[in-house]
Amino acid sequence: MSDNELETISPHKSADTLFAEHLQSRQINADRALSIVLALQWLFAIGCALWISPYTWIGSQKLVHLHVWSAIIGGALLTVFPVFLAINFPGQRMTRMIMAMAQMQFSALLIHLMGGRIESHFHIFGSLAFLAFYKDPWVFLPAVSVVSLDHFIRSLFWPESVFGIFSPSPLRALEHAGWVVFETTFLVLGVRQNRRSLWELAKLQSSLTQQRDLLEQRVHSRTSEIEQQRRILDTILQRIPAAVFWRDKEGTFMGCNEMFSDFFGLKSPDEIIGKRMNDIIPSNDQTMNRLSSFCDSPDENVELVNIEETLHNIAGEYRTVLAGATSLHDHEDNCFGTLGSFLDITTLKNAESRAKSLANLIQDSPNELYIF
Repeated sequence: MSDNELETISPHKSADTLFAEHLQSRQINADRALSIVLALQWLFAIGCALWISPYTWIGSQKLVHLHVWSAIIGGALLTVFPVFLAINFPGQRMTRMIMAMAQMQFSALLIHLMGGRIESHFHIFGSLAFLAFYKDPWVFLPAVSVVSLDHFIRSLFWPESVFGIFSPSPLRALEHAGWVVFETTFLVLGVRQNRRSLWELAKLQSSLTQQRDLLEQRVHSRTSEIEQQRRILDTILQRIPAAVFWRDKEGTFMGCNEMFSDFFGLKSPDEIIGKRMNDIIPSNDQTMNRLSSFCDSPDENVELVNIEETLHNIAGEYRTVLAGATSLHDHEDNCFGTLGSFLDITTLKNAESRAKSLANLIQDSPNELYIF
């Protein structure tokens, strides 16, 4: 993929996808957490009913108080179905809307079980704060509607269960609803700010992902080019009609081609790695060999070119080679080794010798010679 093709990909579309994924992940976690809270609240509601008003007496009959049944049955209705949705449909808008209504109805149930104590109303504000974890401002609409409608209806028909007194002010329900809306306003502002931060994070992640993909493409392309060049160089190295080797500055072989390994009877070029010159060349060859001396102590300013040397191959045969060497330098121009090569010219030298002998024979012959 070219740079232009990568730039045509819309960064906003990718950021939208990341934003939706991050948001849904947080909403799924909120569904699961709230399902646990609902289950614990159900147990707490039953405990409150058993502790505050467990029994009532009507004549000689001992009956379980209505509060206990309302805690058990009402709590089950507010817990089972929302928890089912949280398990099977997490992250869905329908799930969090129902979870929000169930949580606010739990606040109403706990206020009822505690006889409308003012402390119990704080559960409403805690529930609203918990709903902010959904990072969805629309989730507050059913929550505020449920709790406001509950306060208004019960203030008309059963004010004691919500305010703890028999005759509250007619505007008491509106006052409570006003405080709920007051808190919700700040929670919505906080949610919107959190969503903006999450959106900026998604855009940044999208940009970084595109930069990473672009870098990976360039690295892959460059790696392919380097690998292609390496294969070309390896092919040239193996097909060139000369023995080639290279050593580090300490005189240890780092590699060679097949012609070099075949000349000294090695099974493969890899077998030369780690060896030194005295491991493959007889000592008498080394003492008389300028190529070996240069490679053992390379001179950065000197190169050997077309030097005739004598070497013995694996069969012990005397061979004449045309050798050359040069020092190797890194990117800072520091010498780190030597590159050497030689070409077996024994056959050529023998042919030259025979030709020279024949020429001398012809030149020195007292008879006339004719060549047809």
